[in-house]
Amino acid sequence: MNMTLDLKAVARCCTIQVAVLLSIVGPNGTYAQDAVSGPTISVEILPAQAGGHSSTITNAPDLAPILSACLFSQPGEPPAALSTRDFALACVVPYVTGLWLDPTVLYRSHDDIVAQATDRLVSHPDGEPFPVFAPAVLIEDVRARLAPELDGQTDVVIDVLPDPLPAPSLDPDSLYNSIGLLYLPNPYVVPGETFNEMYGWDSYFIIRGLLASIDHVMANPEATVWSPSDRALTSLSSDPDSPHYHRDFAERLFETAKGMVDNHIFEIAFYGGFVPNANRTYYLTRSQPPLFTQEAIAVYEAARRYGFDYTDTLSPYLSQIDPDYEAPDGFDGWIAHEVLPAAERYYAYWTDPDTVWGMSSSNPRVREVEHEGESHPVYFYGTDGIGPAPEVARSTQPQNRAIYRDDATYLQANPDVNVDNRFYNAETTCAEFEAVGNCGDPTYGLTQDYYAADRGLRASGFDLSNRFGDAGQWAMDYAPISLNVLLLVMAEDIDHLAMIAGESPRNDPEALADRRSFLADFFLRPDGTGFGDRLAAADRASGAPDFAYAYATQIYLLWAGVLAPRAASDLVQRLQASQDGLTFLPAAAGSTGSPQYGIPTSLIDTGKQWDAPYAWAPIQYFAVNGLIANGFSAEAALAMENWIAAINAFFAADPVIIEKYDVRDPTDDPRVRIGYAHAQRGFGWTNATYMLFANWLYSAP
Repeated sequence: MNMTLDLKAVARCCTIQVAVLLSIVGPNGTYAQDAVSGPTISVEILPAQAGGHSSTITNAPDLAPILSACLFSQPGEPPAALSTRDFALACVVPYVTGLWLDPTVLYRSHDDIVAQATDRLVSHPDGEPFPVFAPAVLIEDVRARLAPELDGQTDVVIDVLPDPLPAPSLDPDSLYNSIGLLYLPNPYVVPGETFNEMYGWDSYFIIRGLLASIDHVMANPEATVWSPSDRALTSLSSDPDSPHYHRDFAERLFETAKGMVDNHIFEIAFYGGFVPNANRTYYLTRSQPPLFTQEAIAVYEAARRYGFDYTDTLSPYLSQIDPDYEAPDGFDGWIAHEVLPAAERYYAYWTDPDTVWGMSSSNPRVREVEHEGESHPVYFYGTDGIGPAPEVARSTQPQNRAIYRDDATYLQANPDVNVDNRFYNAETTCAEFEAVGNCGDPTYGLTQDYYAADRGLRASGFDLSNRFGDAGQWAMDYAPISLNVLLLVMAEDIDHLAMIAGESPRNDPEALADRRSFLADFFLRPDGTGFGDRLAAADRASGAPDFAYAYATQIYLLWAGVLAPRAASDLVQRLQASQDGLTFLPAAAGSTGSPQYGIPTSLIDTGKQWDAPYAWAPIQYFAVNGLIANGFSAEAALAMENWIAAINAFFAADPVIIEKYDVRDPTDDPRVRIGYAHAQRGFGWTNATYMLFANWLYSAP
């Protein structure tokens, strides 16, 4: 049955209708579906066996350009209806593929260093230039490289990064509390909208998305690609002499993906031995989920699959700090001389108790726990900064600036949570920018234990959620499933990289097997209700439960193949159980009731952006790959269909792709109590999962 609905009714009825008299707000204004009706196309959002939802799009005068081009500007009469597959391949896939290299949307390079340097996250005095910092050993080279772009302009200044780096300080004018872009040698793709910097774990998914677009283009040499600048579709060509030769386009995508891996190698080499949260000075004291080895292996495999040429981007830099450095002459050499050394150094940042950063006396990311009579290391998203995070305290987003004030109010009002003034201490104020003991900072009264937890949440990528307390205060007391699984995979990846390099594996296979067994047992809830982040500092976290509430990162155990077949099956069944009308995994194709458009991060609605009802691309990625790896192909297909349906539904109404979706109503613009005022548009990792899933479901090479 078709009827005109308010878009917010999508979760309550069987049709999404985008028709006359309905105003849709797009990224450049309002696309008004006015009373002048034209041809209409019914777009299938979910296949019949998954609920049969559809959307009707009318060719009104102000229809968004991408929809007008892909639906109504092709030769012949427009079809009356499009399947999910046809809408994906005609509209969304060309849109995504065209966004990667467009400098007005996602692509950043030295050609517009001002755009790279401009910080939209942290407030900045009008009229002051944005600084770009480069390592002292490279400063003259960097100035020479950027001179053509900086000629005659005053919006950017090149500064020397202090060597050695200073100790963290509460001084608001210190390096880590001030804005500044960290120089990177290669162009990169940003997540979207507000962001001009290259992020840690976002970049992994973006790289996978670039490679997925390569797969699509190489399998479809005459594919169409959307140009946001020209607001038009362009057809690629299989003719090598054509200016739109498909392989040339694919090679540009590949060079960008490989260049982003090289940027991470550069960061590991020059910015402290790890991949920072992003290339800003205020991120120099923390990393993000470690996916570096996964991205490098993915690029290496793509190079071998398509025979792309090797391009050196790092030898001018690495040769200046390593007298024994040998420039690679191909991808195997790249792995041996650049990727593997960086991977081992980054792995030590996370796992070696003796690897410390800056002025730290111990590695805050490593801790030992006793389990079943044996001692085991567990890993935390520990950071090396102190005090308020600048992107919160000086955020350009008012609701983000309120986080610390609101958490201080909560902790002050709940002394049972704030035992011994651990997280809020107005009685003893930190003086002269020094964080001594358990003092409260002068502005909010929050302590360094609170800020360590807050920064740990931000390093985890899941910022913010209530699973570690209503103020996130216990984040450094819980061992997270996500990080511990990622580091297991990183150890296995390092062995794989060593084999490519012709070297011996770094890890004992039995030790890795034992580690798998430990993770499967340590994170298992004793009541059999699945797996959870586990309290590893019960002596400190007064009032904290032994396990955090159920979270979608349980799925990482499937992705990494940690669980035995029976345990994997039990977990999938557990994740299909409903709580308050939501599930982590869809039960089965053809199930009754309203569909759920994606996998939420949790089943608890806290008003924070990394809790219910929001679905984010990373969780979809790990879930689908984990389901496939464990033989749950039907469940994986359904999860992909539901995620594509969410993106298609929003895209049919407002043709952009956003950072997260409401699983109950995918056409809603998710506005959370804590987070960005509106869903960020762009959007790197959502684009990536869409391309991967569309390839797998519709047009896999």
